[in-house]
This record gives sequence, structure tokens and C-alpha cells, in this order.
Amino acid sequence: MALLSGDELWKTLRSGKTIISDGAIGSLLMGEGIAPDQLLSTKVHNPILVDSVHKAYINSHADFITSNTFGLRRSREWQAEVLAGISLAVNAARTSAREIGLWFSLAPATVILESDSLSSMSMTASDSPPMYLIETCTGLAEARAAMRTALTLRHSVLAITAHFGVEGTMLDGTLPETFAESLVADGADIVGCNCGSTPDLFVDVTRRMRSRTKAPLLVQPSAGIPTIDDSGETRYPVSPELFAKTALELVNAGADIVGGCCGTSPLHIEAFHCRLRSAY
Repeated sequence: MALLSGDELWKTLRSGKTIISDGAIGSLLMGEGIAPDQLLSTKVHNPILVDSVHKAYINSHADFITSNTFGLRRSREWQAEVLAGISLAVNAARTSAREIGLWFSLAPATVILESDSLSSMSMTASDSPPMYLIETCTGLAEARAAMRTALTLRHSVLAITAHFGVEGTMLDGTLPETFAESLVADGADIVGCNCGSTPDLFVDVTRRMRSRTKAPLLVQPSAGIPTIDDSGETRYPVSPELFAKTALELVNAGADIVGGCCGTSPLHIEAFHCRLRSAY
């Protein structure tokens, strides 16, 4: 099946249908014994594992999957790792029985520092213009700089999301309203928020963004702040059922695309799909 195109994404958004994005990749890989400093090279050394994560989200009814390319740092293997991350996600989407969208996930600093490399690599890895997702922005100035750079890249969609703390602001004090208004004015097609300390925090953030923009909102909260149990296992406090309940509240607050961030899993996305199907 072909990748979901930008035109098809806009058609779906105009129809009013809620789009389900995927959840975390890194926390799932760590659950499989991958060390944090090996997460980004896993797709080169263990592509079957990364492929299984993408396919698990597709099987959980995600409409979008995300390339395992966030947080990459410049190294001798950097371009090979980016290309491997994009190619694995493209292959997982194209072998699905459904049309699946693909976010090319990047940190804002990566966009700013590696625009020349990204331009050539995105053309190599896929024959269609990518849908960039610049995520976990912590300051408005960096987010705006990343967006200015991203506009120069071959693309079909530009989405950008920010991290908001418990105070409801970015780390530099930027309000949700300001972030949404500024990035849409700068050229973002889709704005929103991701990560955070708890999903319910983003209900108010989403509502405040919606009050200031008609642009589509992408919201991907975490499953809470993790703890380490007595056996050394990392545990996230937000269950799939609680995540699904809050995700539906995000939709009612104005989110158009909802997925998960740190600690979420295919079980969280499946639970949201079931609740969404029951509600509408």
C-alpha cells in the first residue's frame, strides 16, 4: 500500500475524522534491553526489532508511524542511521494493508544544524516529499529557527510540537497560545504538543492552542513520569485505559491528531482506538 500523501492527510482532516498517531519507540526498545545510548543505532544493528515496533503500532490501528530518527547526533554513522530509520518506517508503512502516514521525526537542533544533509537524505529514502515532525521544542526561539530552516527543505507537511511543563509553559516560559500563533504565522502546517509529565496536563494546553488557531493540532502526551520498581524495571504510571480516556478528552478539546510519547505503547494506542470508535 502506498504511503499516505499530504493531500490525503488534508482531505482526512477536512472530513473531521480524528487521526491516530503512534506512541513511543525508545521506551519500547529499552524494554527489550537496548541501552539508551544505543537506541538510535538499533535500526542499523537490529532492524527487525525496530520494524516490529512500527508494525505493532500499525496493528494497533495507528494511522501514522514515526521514524526512529529523533535526537540523532552527528557521527561517522549519522547519515546511515537517518537513512535506515526512514527506510524502515517507509517499508513498514508500504507493506501495511492500509494507507499509513509517516512522520520524519527530528529534534529542532537537528533541523537547524543538518539542513543540507537532511535535504539530500529525504530524497534518497523516499520518492515522495516527507512529512516532517519537529518535536519536543523547549524554547520558542529555537522552534522558530527550526521552522524557518524546515521551510527550505523538500516537504509535503511541516508539523511542530512543543514540550510543556506542569506550569503549562515551555521551559522558556512561552505560553501554548503564543507557541501556536507564532509557529503557524511562521509557516507550520500543523502545531501541537508532546511529552509532558502527564496526559491530562495537555487537555488545557490543547484547549488554549485551539482558542488561537484553526490549524490542525497534533497532541502526543507521555504516559507520565517513570519510576524504577524493586526489580529494576521502569514503570510508567498511566495505563492504556487512563491514556485512552484522556486522549478522548484531547479530541474534545480540539486535537485533530492524537498519539503518545514516552512510555506509551501499542496497548495505549489500541485502547484509544477502541474508545474513539465507541464514542463516535
